Amino acid sequence: MNNSNHIKWVDSLINFEKRITKVEKFICTIWYALIIVMLVLQVVTRFILRNSIPWTDESARYLWATLCFIGCGAAISEDAHIEINIIGSLIAGMESDKKKLAAARLSDIFRYIIVILMAIFLVVINWKYMLTMKKTGMVSSALAFPVWGLYLIIIIGFIGVILHGLFKLVVALADHRRILDPNIEDSLKGGEI
Repeated sequence: MNNSNHIKWVDSLINFEKRITKVEKFICTIWYALIIVMLVLQVVTRFILRNSIPWTDESARYLWATLCFIGCGAAISEDAHIEINIIGSLIAGMESDKKKLAAARLSDIFRYIIVILMAIFLVVINWKYMLTMKKTGMVSSALAFPVWGLYLIIIIGFIGVILHGLFKLVVALADHRRILDPNIEDSLKGGEI
């Protein structure tokens, strides 16, 4: 495989991941709009009509929880999570650009392996808990929504984290010139951290 085909393959993978991220962001936008509607409805019915609707509060909480977990994958895709960038700072401080590139690549690979393994661990734990909730038949008090459904959405969110972590890991392994950590990439261009 020549170098231009190799780069095209990696770019195609990145574009595919960006499309998945757009879908996740669209879902999160709809969820967020629904949360706003539920909260406004709750305030209007409670303080203006003096007769609140009980399911609006619960639905807003469930939507918020699921929004957070669905949005995790998109955050991984866009490097929007909070991070401790001491490794990036150490790498950016290296003298040689060749050493920076090698260390940054190893840092990217290591970081996404940890993210993937942690997300797999959390999927397994939540899967077991979801099955327990399903056996009990527990439902939410106001919506009568099966509680195991909430855990299923959490699992779907962590599967998104695994997929985005795998995308990032494959890119880090396939293209040795592409740096995924934006702090290190800036230092290679002469920017500051």
